[in-house]
Amino acid sequence: MKVVVAVPGRIRPRALEAGETVYEERLRAARVEVVRYRPGKVRAGEESLARAREGAALLKQVGKDDFLVVCDERGALVSTEDVVRWLGAARSGTGLLQGRKRLLVMMGGAYGFDEAVRERADAVWSLSGLVMAGGVARVVLLEALYRAAMVLDGHPYHNE
Repeated sequence: MKVVVAVPGRIRPRALEAGETVYEERLRAARVEVVRYRPGKVRAGEESLARAREGAALLKQVGKDDFLVVCDERGALVSTEDVVRWLGAARSGTGLLQGRKRLLVMMGGAYGFDEAVRERADAVWSLSGLVMAGGVARVVLLEALYRAAMVLDGHPYHNE
């Protein structure tokens, strides 16, 4: 099963680019693809409209056989062990991911996801109880996926 992480545009703040690049390269070796989508332009006062347009565009990229996970602060808090289980299920095509073509993990833009995207999601993850900049959340997600891949591959990357 293909595992894809979709993130909006360029990482902000730019100082986080090096960290993102490190984990993106490591994930490529772990058979996880990171793709960028172009977030919609947002005019002041039109955040809801922009979120709806962006949500509609994102949903066009989601296949009916995809298992969609969205990262949203209102989701269920996930642990490293949870991410290991999800990635392991994706690799083996078992459990909730049986019969699915892709595990698609999406991060939203600056204003989050439209309700239609959350409704389509098969799972909604919260990466932390903290509110953090999108770029920080992005590096946290990539590192968590890399750590899970290393645990599954038997590397001594996780200290539990």
